[in-house]
Amino acid sequence: MTRPRSARLRPLLLALVLAAPATSGAAQTAIPATPGSRPAPAVPAAAPVLTVTAPAGTAAEYVTRVSVRVSLSDVQVSAVPGGGATEADLNAARRAFAGLGNLSRTLQGKAFYRVASRLPGGGARLVATTVQGAPAVTLTFTQDLSPAGRGSNLRVTSTDPQLDHALSALDDEQVQALAQENTGTVYGIPLVAGQPRTVNATVDLQALLSRLLGPLGDALGQVEASPLNVTSTTTYQGTGPQGEFLFGTRATAGSWTLRVPGGRRTGEPEAGPTPELAFELTDLKASGAASYRRDGLPLASTQRQQTRLNALIRQDGVQVRLVMTLEQTAEVTPR
Repeated sequence: MTRPRSARLRPLLLALVLAAPATSGAAQTAIPATPGSRPAPAVPAAAPVLTVTAPAGTAAEYVTRVSVRVSLSDVQVSAVPGGGATEADLNAARRAFAGLGNLSRTLQGKAFYRVASRLPGGGARLVATTVQGAPAVTLTFTQDLSPAGRGSNLRVTSTDPQLDHALSALDDEQVQALAQENTGTVYGIPLVAGQPRTVNATVDLQALLSRLLGPLGDALGQVEASPLNVTSTTTYQGTGPQGEFLFGTRATAGSWTLRVPGGRRTGEPEAGPTPELAFELTDLKASGAASYRRDGLPLASTQRQQTRLNALIRQDGVQVRLVMTLEQTAEVTPR
């Protein structure tokens, strides 16, 4: 027996709202910022920079906690012209969204940093691994750091075969943008209090969305995502009570759009078509603080991000427009 349209619509809407923070999280891997209004102090010619000085084999383990809250507002439900939706269908969609309200979830995971080896000339090979989600997905970033903190030979892999395949399609610049948060954006920054460093990056999320928006099914093969342009500023703030290096970050992003045309699922004629989805990023702001050990390995960090999106959903002749606000906090603490 075919399920009513409203019964098919509700789980897909839930999947949409719960999956959306994953997109935000991907954007945050390149999280950025705006420089402060005060002029930056001059950098001494011989100013030291943050780099990894720990001996080979040095390792550190961390606990990660990511909390996401999704709020929906300005929900407008209407019929698609010629779509065949009845007033009962529209009322069912209104009830479904009214029942969603505010959604939240918290993901706990682990992170590991390890100095795999010391390199000729005084550099270090650094391996950073994150384990997040349920089921757990592991990302491993490997890069070489020079004594001046410059990174090279950056590689990223995943234990998830589909995600690993998507990562393999990224070019060097895209991998570097993806790695910024996971391997740290502070290496190479002069240790001069008040000195900011601004980084502009363009992240192509399209190659990764088949994994990040997996709950939405086969229609993702046609996903259309514009590049996400992000600008971040990291400022060295001096040392803490135990001599740790302190940094502050701020970030903004440019306009960004995502569209999933929708369609019938392959091999599932009774399942009905997947919804047509469209997102438009209207605002993204992030800020945070991080501390690093004297040997250059991370100590702890906190990041906060707020993202606002205009969303459009069409399915079974019903059209829903709404504003989605995502608030995310990510904390990393030593284990």
